[in-house]
Amino acid sequence: MKSSYTTLILILFAVSSLFAQEDVNEFEKEIVAFEKQDAKNGYQKDFILFTGSSSIRLWKTMEQDMEGLDILNRGFGGAKLSDLNLFWERIIGEHDPALVVLYCGENDINDGVSVEETFSRFKEFQKKYKKSSKKIPLIYLAMKPSPSRWSKWENFQATDQKIEKLVNKKKNQTYIDLSSTMLTDKGKPKPEIFISDSLHMNELGYQGWTEKLRPLIESTLENE
Repeated sequence: MKSSYTTLILILFAVSSLFAQEDVNEFEKEIVAFEKQDAKNGYQKDFILFTGSSSIRLWKTMEQDMEGLDILNRGFGGAKLSDLNLFWERIIGEHDPALVVLYCGENDINDGVSVEETFSRFKEFQKKYKKSSKKIPLIYLAMKPSPSRWSKWENFQATDQKIEKLVNKKKNQTYIDLSSTMLTDKGKPKPEIFISDSLHMNELGYQGWTEKLRPLIESTLENE
């Protein structure tokens, strides 16, 4: 009986490890793709690195919206802060950006991670960022309101309030809330700025982001 119990435990452990590895491998492919791009194009310097989840990855008009600025999009769909913590050194690699723009945390909350744990993950990210990026400025984009995740909006805001206080203590880090460009006068998400999934934005949504974010990016670079 004892031997059978031990065998069962080992099987369950092996299965759980397999699923965990599959989850890592899902993002591993995207990270490897980034590394292949680096190997082909070479490492960059003095550019703006955009990273985070699909709100960054799906920003199809980024080059147009950031025209005249040297940018690199390193967003990967489904990314959580825990994923950025795992892959951060490989995402930035040997690059030497002048500025990093981060959008991440929404998927953590949506997956059922608590406000406190998501905030803890951001604090871990800050430590890794400071270690690998030295004094490179960071702009943190607050989590966005969307129709499909409206029930999570209060938790998004609660988490961002904590992150804002922490970011404001750092000399080279800036917090920006772009939700005012996404909400109606009644405080609800504007349906016309989202694609059919009611989660991700269309070009109109990103235009709103650009109007507020680009001036901050430019002023941040000027002050460096």
